[in-house]
This record gives sequence, C-alpha cells and structure tokens, in this order.
Amino acid sequence: MTLPGETVGTGADDPGTPLQVCWSAAGHYIGYLDHDGSPYSRESVRYWAIHHDAATALATGNWAARTGHWDPLDPPF
Repeated sequence: MTLPGETVGTGADDPGTPLQVCWSAAGHYIGYLDHDGSPYSRESVRYWAIHHDAATALATGNWAARTGHWDPLDPPF
C-alpha cells in the first residue's frame, strides 16, 4: 500500500498489476491492487457510484489522475 496521497502516477512503485476499477466504502475508483488483491493506490480523483461508469471512464481515458497532494479529509481508499 502506498502512503496517503501517494500514487503510481506521482512516483510510487508500480505494483505490477493492471490499472483497474477498484471499490471501497466511498465508491468505485480507478487504481491498483496488490498481487494479493489488497488496495494499493487510488489513481483517480473521483469516485463513481456505479461500477459501469468507472469502467467506462477507464476504458475511454475520461478520468482525472490525482496529483498526490494529500488532503486529510480525503481517505486514501
């Protein structure tokens, strides 16, 4: 798992897994999982309520990447 606010896009180690739609209590997001399926990093700025919407954003490239600036009110997952 990366540090709060850290992303692969801003320099964290690549976990060697594909960028994919992941899920947390906050919603669906674009990110990486570890090889064991644990959350590794959230790369997208936003969360989506519906998996299909997040998958469409990933497939079309229509999503914004996080910059790595950590907000303590923004959970890492």
